Amino acid sequence: FFSSRAPFFMVECARKYGKVFRLPLVPRGHFVVVTDHALARTILETPGATKPRALYSGFDAVFGGETMFTAEGHRWNHSRKATNFAFAPGQKQRMTAVVLQSLRKWMDASLEPKIRAMTPVDFAQEMQFVTIGVIGQIAFDHELSPEEAVVIKDGLKLMYVEFLQKTGKNPLRRLVGFAFP
Repeated sequence: FFSSRAPFFMVECARKYGKVFRLPLVPRGHFVVVTDHALARTILETPGATKPRALYSGFDAVFGGETMFTAEGHRWNHSRKATNFAFAPGQKQRMTAVVLQSLRKWMDASLEPKIRAMTPVDFAQEMQFVTIGVIGQIAFDHELSPEEAVVIKDGLKLMYVEFLQKTGKNPLRRLVGFAFP
């Protein structure tokens, strides 16, 4: 389920079992998967439908509180409305244009020269830098320098190690994390 094939697995399950199905992934329990966006929205907007706190509390700990993905009721509705502008048709067109422009620039400046020189291409690293650049342009209307992109990438790696790897393994880290290297 948590592999690179996960999206294809979900599509196969949806085709086989329908728009709503259960996955037995946790001890003595299961996840209910909803693959229809309209039905998912109805569920999220239904006052009686709640998200299991045990499942989402880990996310809250990592992000320092409720997010639009873990909130309920009024807080969820308020968060969703606050992000609507980001996904308005004009914004989506702008984002698509920035992504396409960034990919063309990367292909011209990095990929094609490496192909011509027959040098290896680390696609994972290259896509990280393209993604960081796209976020800089879309979110902050700022074209990042290569040095700024490296600083951001290193910071994200540090956040991943500290908050996602170490915090889960050592519950005391939440209380006295400042004292751990």
